[in-house]
Amino acid sequence: MLGDAWIDEWQEGFERRAAQAQELSRRMERLTAGGSDRRGLVTVSVDASGVLQELRLDPRIRDRTPAETAELIMTAYRSALADLTAKVTAATAETVGVDTEVGQAIVDAYARRAAERLGDG
Repeated sequence: MLGDAWIDEWQEGFERRAAQAQELSRRMERLTAGGSDRRGLVTVSVDASGVLQELRLDPRIRDRTPAETAELIMTAYRSALADLTAKVTAATAETVGVDTEVGQAIVDAYARRAAERLGDG
């Protein structure tokens, strides 16, 4: 009977982890994040993959040079990717846990992806 109890416990653990992983997947599919420069001249939003979905420019941006505008856009994008990584970390912590191998791999992958998108990786 000891073997049956162990198998039951193993199966329950497996089912619990599978449900947690499915919940994390559902949450991450819906994730969006946003960022802006400190003056609020540029605001961006990104999807769960970190792909730019929206770019809003305040009319005051016309007073900036093209190089300044480009830097403000990148600042807002960096902010959005940081927000996305924070949201992924929170969703991971609430489901599979950031202290698990799976959780840490997910958080690390998002941090790496953000760095690569910014040319830092």
